[in-house]
Amino acid sequence: MNRIDYPGGPPRREVLANGMRVLSTRHGQGPLVSVALSIEAGSRFESDAEAGLAALTAATVIEGSTARAGAELARAVDSMGAVLDVSAGYETVAFTVTGLSETLEESLALLREIVSAPLFDPDEFEESRRAQLAELAEDEDDPGLVCRRELFDALYQGHPRHRPSNGIPESLRAVVRDDLLRFHSAAYRPERAVLAVAGDCEPDEVTRLARGLFLDWTGDASRAPVTPGPVSVIKPARRRITMDREQSHVALGHLSVSRSDPRLYALRALDVILGDGAGFASRLPTRLRESEGLAYIVECDSSSTAGLDQGLFWSYVATAPGQVDRVVSVIIDEIERIRTVPPTDEERDTAVSFLLGRHLLDRESVEAHAMRLTAIERYGLGLDYDSKYADIISSIEAADVRRAAAEIIRPDDLTVVVVGPRA
Repeated sequence: MNRIDYPGGPPRREVLANGMRVLSTRHGQGPLVSVALSIEAGSRFESDAEAGLAALTAATVIEGSTARAGAELARAVDSMGAVLDVSAGYETVAFTVTGLSETLEESLALLREIVSAPLFDPDEFEESRRAQLAELAEDEDDPGLVCRRELFDALYQGHPRHRPSNGIPESLRAVVRDDLLRFHSAAYRPERAVLAVAGDCEPDEVTRLARGLFLDWTGDASRAPVTPGPVSVIKPARRRITMDREQSHVALGHLSVSRSDPRLYALRALDVILGDGAGFASRLPTRLRESEGLAYIVECDSSSTAGLDQGLFWSYVATAPGQVDRVVSVIIDEIERIRTVPPTDEERDTAVSFLLGRHLLDRESVEAHAMRLTAIERYGLGLDYDSKYADIISSIEAADVRRAAAEIIRPDDLTVVVVGPRA
């Protein structure tokens, strides 16, 4: 009951001669199909001086190709009854087209067109830049986002992940069109791409179409961006950012694990027990909100930021300015408790049930399932990942959670960031 159903069998995987990987599966109900093209072209592959370039490139790519201008492309998507979307993150940018299964070939051709031959129209480039700068200005006015941003900046010093994926205003204003052309040429390459198709489709047909449309997409791999080195561990620090707000926003944390760490699944259960569960049933929300009345917004996580690089263990709380030290003390107290005493059987069972249920609910749509296939390929999880996930999670024991907490979470190494009114 907690397994993903594949009516057409497990996902099909094919590696084209140009290095592009193709995954496909029949999934879901109804005549819908989602095509996701994920490319290693996120902010991980840009320098501090060009922060925001990856996101700006992705936003401008969908605004027209050398064959069709932006308005004509938009009409083509509308005529298909489809939705085109782009998501630019730290590791990858992802382009998705979701629509009726009868338009599968058109969807694949559209993605091939925009990623291999973008127009980078100067006017569209400037419009995309304006939109991204406006987004950054909105972020700057959100104390919660500023707090999280400062924590990442403190803990990833000297590493690309220290800055937001959408960049910073100074570097974004300095970007010129030639920078987009250079970044696109270096990063948008078939050997860096994963194409995933999920929904009402036949994997054999997907493979045939992908070969016909993408096989001549080539590039010089020697021009690929440099992959960043490992994250450096820093000494714990404390930062205070003054903002005219009624509440103080507190984020604390340190480096955690990468996606390949075998302790990741125990940490996911730990997150549910500490602060990522449904409602306010987890320990930190229960104590900080209900027992002591110190905060309403409480978050805690040690696994969701794990990827190719180490993620973070971190906690975030919004509280009254005079309660910051007390909040930090409570968080550390709960960390120490779970590091030394295993969770109860009830907490363990609740965490397992929550994780199994979320695994199913988060993947109900064909769009989410296509994107999940790209992650399965990126992190080498195996085509049987969905069939074995339930067994992995169900095998987590309370002792595993305590052990992972003791090994990963280090109260003495926590960096603390406080954003809010002057003390």
